[in-house]
Amino acid sequence: MRDNKIKDLVESSLAIALICVGIMVLQIPSAGGFVHLGDSIIFVSVLILGKRRGALAAGLGGFLADILSGYAHWAIPTFIIKYIMAYIMGTLVEKQQSKNKYSWIFGAAIGSVWQVLGYALASTIMFNFNTALADIPGNIMQSFSGAIIAIIIIFAASKTSLSKKLFKNA
Repeated sequence: MRDNKIKDLVESSLAIALICVGIMVLQIPSAGGFVHLGDSIIFVSVLILGKRRGALAAGLGGFLADILSGYAHWAIPTFIIKYIMAYIMGTLVEKQQSKNKYSWIFGAAIGSVWQVLGYALASTIMFNFNTALADIPGNIMQSFSGAIIAIIIIFAASKTSLSKKLFKNA
């Protein structure tokens, strides 16, 4: 039992670090934000870690990336938005997994819609409605690119012998 807790802690910590680095390392500017690899790592992490640990890794990874990148004012909203995005995906995967093995794609899409709405709401509260509207295209691009990259990663990984061990929910 102790070994499972240590394994869970190590897997979760690795996911947090990969999400943080994925957000920070490659940042392609877009309208109102930037495209990065972090969201794709979040989607993959939910499939590996499950709903709860994947959501926590998503929130903490995004939070740390904002703190370390100089966007500390976004850290709390990012934690909440990324956590909920991953939790939505994980919930939909759990509910639909027996019916459709590609339910995670639908879950990632619905989670991405939440992310766009969440950042629009946060931007409205922190700044104003016009700023929020201006940021929406960039947030759509960020979410869409994250989902596409995750689809590529997961389909490529599904062709390997590790896929059954790695992706509990895919």
